[in-house]
Amino acid sequence: MPKPSRNPSAKPLPFVEPDDAIARRVRQTCMALPGTTETNSWGHPNFKANGRIFVTLEWMQRRPSIALRLTSTDITSLSRKPGYFLTPYGRGQWISVWADRRLDWRTVSGLIRKSHDLTSQKRLAAPTKVATKRRKAK
Repeated sequence: MPKPSRNPSAKPLPFVEPDDAIARRVRQTCMALPGTTETNSWGHPNFKANGRIFVTLEWMQRRPSIALRLTSTDITSLSRKPGYFLTPYGRGQWISVWADRRLDWRTVSGLIRKSHDLTSQKRLAAPTKVATKRRKAK
C-alpha cells in the first residue's frame, strides 16, 4: 500500500493502488454482498449497504486499516485481540484492524458479512414515518 504523503501541501495519495491485494480482497468480499455500493468519502473507499457505511479502508496513525461497524459484544471481544483497536470516531460502534500485518481472511471476511448484515438490518427494520402514522390512525 502507498504511504500517505508527509508533505501537507502535496496532493493526497489515494488510499490504495488499483492492484493493492488488501483493497482488492476487501472490495471483492463487500461487493459480493446484496445491496452494496462503493463510494469515496474523506479520501478513502467506503462500502455501503442500503446507503449506510459498513466497512471503510483508511489510514490511522500513518498505517492502513479496515474499519467495521459491529455490535458492542463483537467490539468488546475483538478489542482484546492483537491488531484490533477501537475506531477513534466510531462512538463505540466501530472496530478497526491494522491492514499492514498478516490478516486472518476467514475472520475478516466473516466480520465484513456481520457488519453488512447489521447495517442493512437496521435500515430495513426501522419503521418509516408513514407506516408509523398509519398504525396510529387505526
